[in-house]
Amino acid sequence: IDTLHDVPNSPWKCLIEAVKRDIGASGHNGSKVPKILDFASFPNQVTKNMTKLLPNVQIYSTNVSAGGVNDMKQFASEHQIDHINASQISGMQFKDFEDSSMDIVTCAFGLTQFSDPEHILKEVHRVLKPGGSFIITAWDSIALERIGDAILSGVLNNEDPHIITPISNLALYSA
Repeated sequence: IDTLHDVPNSPWKCLIEAVKRDIGASGHNGSKVPKILDFASFPNQVTKNMTKLLPNVQIYSTNVSAGGVNDMKQFASEHQIDHINASQISGMQFKDFEDSSMDIVTCAFGLTQFSDPEHILKEVHRVLKPGGSFIITAWDSIALERIGDAILSGVLNNEDPHIITPISNLALYSA
């Protein structure tokens, strides 16, 4: 299913529409290229769609896995897209990005991949320009993900689920 086009209210579609509205409301024009940091991008669907729908922005796609970064680089190469940079972030640091360097930071469900969401929010605040926007999709509860982790761990005969540190309820951050 193409969630961007086939699902009317898909979270990814809502995120991209929010980015478009923010760019329009911010008065960005051809003389200033907005910079968007999309972190925890994998599976890269939002980033890939943003590169197609927003050709006049500079997008920085990040992921914790080399596979996710390579997928984004391959996509950019195959589609001859030059307004995207893909990089791997280590731990919970956006060390490759300067203070107040991004107009918009986006994250589609990736906040749950980090053991300390509060630290990530501090990093987002650090890299955002004054008046910048943080646009995110998140579950009200990650209970189903925890159940999925437990099932997958059982199938793989692995005692530890892929998220090893408890994460507080992300609904607290939704406002």
